[in-house]
Amino acid sequence: MANKLKKSTVSNTSAEARKQKKGAANKPVGKANGVASFRKDQNERVDLRKLAKDERTSKIIGTLSLLISTKFLFGMLNAGLSCQIK
Repeated sequence: MANKLKKSTVSNTSAEARKQKKGAANKPVGKANGVASFRKDQNERVDLRKLAKDERTSKIIGTLSLLISTKFLFGMLNAGLSCQIK
């Protein structure tokens, strides 16, 4: 019985494969007058509220604020040290 089941599934899959090959040969490639036709891309709408609540956005803003604050810190330290040296 197991052999019969195996043979029936193999014959079904090979028959389906033949049908797919025949169907693929009959379909046009998608070229009209030698020019490929492309689908238009759909523009995705960006929801600013969801973007503001996103975790990655807050991490990026936090990283940028830390970088700016360290630049100001080094600028202030440099200005303070240069006043003491003169």
